Amino acid sequence: MHNEIDNSRTLPPAELLEVNQELQQENQLLLRQSVVLQEELERLQALPPAATVRIDLIDDHVVQAHADNLANAAFIAAWKRNLAAERRYAAANGRLSWWRRLWQHTPGADRLGGKSFAKVIAAYASGGARAVDVLFDQCMTPPELRAKAFTVLARSLQKEDAQAAADLARKAYDLEPRPFRLKWLALRQYEAGVMEQAQANLDCLPEDVPFSESELRQVEKLRQQTQRFWHGKAMQLTNFSERQAALRKQASETLEKTSQLQQQVAALEARKTTLEQEQAWLRSEYRRVQQENAALQIEQGRLQEERAALVGERDMLAEQLRVFQQQVATVLGHNQALTAQMQTLLSQQDQLQKFGSSVQEIQHANAAAGSLMADAFRKQSEELLKVRRHLDNVVKNEALNVTRQVQAFLGVQSYFASGELPMLNSEHHSWAIDMDLAHYLVELIECNAYDLVIEFGSGISTTVVAKALQLIQARAPQRAPARFVSFDHLEPYFQKTVGHLRQLGLEHHAQVCLAPLFDWQSRDGKHYPFYACEEVLSALASEMPATARILVIVDGPPAATGQHARYPALPLILAHFSERAIDVLMDDYVRADEKEVAQMWLADIDASGQRAQMIEKKLHKDACLIEIRPTHIAAR
Repeated sequence: MHNEIDNSRTLPPAELLEVNQELQQENQLLLRQSVVLQEELERLQALPPAATVRIDLIDDHVVQAHADNLANAAFIAAWKRNLAAERRYAAANGRLSWWRRLWQHTPGADRLGGKSFAKVIAAYASGGARAVDVLFDQCMTPPELRAKAFTVLARSLQKEDAQAAADLARKAYDLEPRPFRLKWLALRQYEAGVMEQAQANLDCLPEDVPFSESELRQVEKLRQQTQRFWHGKAMQLTNFSERQAALRKQASETLEKTSQLQQQVAALEARKTTLEQEQAWLRSEYRRVQQENAALQIEQGRLQEERAALVGERDMLAEQLRVFQQQVATVLGHNQALTAQMQTLLSQQDQLQKFGSSVQEIQHANAAAGSLMADAFRKQSEELLKVRRHLDNVVKNEALNVTRQVQAFLGVQSYFASGELPMLNSEHHSWAIDMDLAHYLVELIECNAYDLVIEFGSGISTTVVAKALQLIQARAPQRAPARFVSFDHLEPYFQKTVGHLRQLGLEHHAQVCLAPLFDWQSRDGKHYPFYACEEVLSALASEMPATARILVIVDGPPAATGQHARYPALPLILAHFSERAIDVLMDDYVRADEKEVAQMWLADIDASGQRAQMIEKKLHKDACLIEIRPTHIAAR
């Protein structure tokens, strides 16, 4: 076997030790055989020519030697197979695969049925090993995870089909040739009745592999049974009784074969010399690998130093962030001081206004000096109004600056944490929705498996919804992604929203439609300006199944377009998506106009025969959620 070793290639230290140990065992076996043959030749040559030759080959040590030879042959075959599996595994992972796997994301076992691998067991029950391989290929399962799945499947079949369990254990070890899997394979082969292979695999295990008490009892019983098995096999193969009778009849032929035995001894000696040369090469190769290992340790020390430098840089950035937080706190303190000053000035203005009233009373009493006093107080009032407007602008500018600083601070934190640009623009400060409403909107999308999201009035809320849908799809790629359509009637805001989505890489998760306002007429004959969206809604309705769940976000048109401007949203949705589960979220519920629109919607829903429930959310500008359920769903 070892004549096939390629001296030009590099072997790992563990493999070199195993090869060296195997060569020593084979060398000892050959020496024992040569000693037996040499003793027999010397005994035959010492007999006189006329003497009666009597050869008895019934010594127990010869039978035991043959049994040991069979056991060693089984061990060598098992060792070759296991070594081939280890070489394949090492070639697939690379010499430094342990370092690279620290930075790789290993997929979990969720696609295979969790830790119990329920899907793997079910696939085996329905279609056998072929079905399991198809399942692995579909899920792109790595070898280590396949090995775990085969082990769990083997445990489930251990009592019912011991041979199948042993075959699955063999697959698990071939995929991940590690000592604990080889031990488990040997025990399963023992239960399947393949004692010789089980014993050979146990002999291939390193000495430091731990065994439980029950496993030690199994191993001891296996060794006893295997020893008896090989002894009986040697007895059958050697046929000592028949050979003894044949040797008595062919004593003369034995003398003629002496020369052949001597040639065999010479061949064994030559083989011994070859094995010693190979062993010397393996020792030199082992020393070379030790030198490479020392070089790798030096490289590891260098990497650790680089890691320490990166940790120091991270601490420096954290200190800079702390200083920035202190600066933000200082700006907020200045803002509070300016607010207090503004309140003081407003109080002074009130006092001046009261003083002006008193002066007006004096003006009535003193008509002669009235015009002069009026001019003086008019100028003073104008100056006070200028001061107030100036203070208002100062306070607004400071508040806007603080808001920008806080937004920029949050954006930097988000970038350092995820590497993504922030969704909020601190330069323009154009939040279409408050952050408490954005949080509630994300909560709705996360907790409900919506198939379609429709938004009237695009803006930052469009980015929030698109980002939430992107994260949900990333966590569950097997699930069909939800459709998201947003309408806006103004070209500048439409372009701004599309550009923001493209900047954040969310353009594939939202469809923004430019829908100018058109004259929409209700059933009672009233006219409302609303988005030209019926064609898009009709196309979406034809694509959505009857079981689809829909979220409608109503954040437009603006109130300046007319009274009850947002009312047409729900009648249009009900006209195209009847008998479906619909959740309607409306912003700015703090205003009386939106409260009236909500009551009009509830009346329309009740008239349609459907059931609805309204939930008021106490946010900065308040919001309301109306849950609409068809009659057949509400009945359940």
